[in-house]
Amino acid sequence: MKLLALASVLFLAKSSVAIASQQQLPMTLLCMTEIPTTSFVVRDVDDTTVVEVFHHNGVKYMPIFDGIATPNDVPTLATKGDVLTTLGSYMRFEWPRAKCKKQDDLVSNCFGSTDEQDINGHKVKAWNFDTSLVMEKTYSGKYNSYKVSLNLDVDGESLSVPMKYDQSECTDQMVMKAPIKELQQKKK
Repeated sequence: MKLLALASVLFLAKSSVAIASQQQLPMTLLCMTEIPTTSFVVRDVDDTTVVEVFHHNGVKYMPIFDGIATPNDVPTLATKGDVLTTLGSYMRFEWPRAKCKKQDDLVSNCFGSTDEQDINGHKVKAWNFDTSLVMEKTYSGKYNSYKVSLNLDVDGESLSVPMKYDQSECTDQMVMKAPIKELQQKKK
């Protein structure tokens, strides 16, 4: 009985260490299309996680929507696009590192409002940054990609900058590897 109790304590201790270490993975992410369009750079600096967004071709080509749109949505999307474009080609937001988590497959999340910034006359704060691994199976085969989203509060309105990248276009900056692509190559 004592042996069983000791084994369960050791198992629970090992599990909580594994969970704690998973949450403490360094936030290091670089997502950039082959011909640069919109790029996300994420890195830890001391106790802060920094998220930067670059629109290499200017604000007229920045992503402003992810999902289904109807003709009725076009005026709303145009208004949101007008607001987002006034923020410029570069944005930087900082979260306390404790509010950010990352898995080893580049799936990550920073949640909670950042400090408010004045960007070209707008009161802006980010309230969420996240990445998702999207796995699609089609008749042509399987396709993996990353969806990256920066969610903002701009003058009290919720807006987002979403971007989808091929799995090879996102890497862990610490090791400069694309983890999903690497896992697929190991399975072959």
